[in-house]
Amino acid sequence: MLITIGADHGGFEYKETLRAWLADVELEGKQAKLEIRDCGAFELNPEDDYPVFATALAKDLLAAQAEGKPAFGILLCRSGAGMAMAANRFSAIRAAVVTSEEQAVHARAHNDANVIVLSGDWLDLDQMKACILKFVTTQFGSEERHIRRIAQLGALGQHQVGQQHVEQIPMEELPPVV
Repeated sequence: MLITIGADHGGFEYKETLRAWLADVELEGKQAKLEIRDCGAFELNPEDDYPVFATALAKDLLAAQAEGKPAFGILLCRSGAGMAMAANRFSAIRAAVVTSEEQAVHARAHNDANVIVLSGDWLDLDQMKACILKFVTTQFGSEERHIRRIAQLGALGQHQVGQQHVEQIPMEELPPVV
């Protein structure tokens, strides 16, 4: 499994620690053998901008998915909000700000989230680790209603490519609510 990780200055130190931890983590009682890719920041710079790192992670994750690799992303910033907003600009990226293990499970099981976004201000390292473990070990629930909603998100993402804004999409173009 590929884990791609990125952070701005607000999550930089946590990213460095989590990257090292992920290299040796056990998942479900076994050595995980994760492939870890670091999308930056590569140095602490209080003036850096979170969209740069969210973009790098999203592109890396999408490339891995195109190759058929199981992959997840981890983004860190001060609140998590900015990173999630930037990452969710990319079609097929479903980034969720997570502040608890319960949210991590819900984001995966109900929303098929593929990026967990963590707050450097509101979570400590142990909480982050617990959330990450829940996130990467929880399967998407595959219930029909969740599949339908993910398809609707995909349809919205396709409209972001051109000049058309999401607000201009006719509701008829979304997959039907059954």
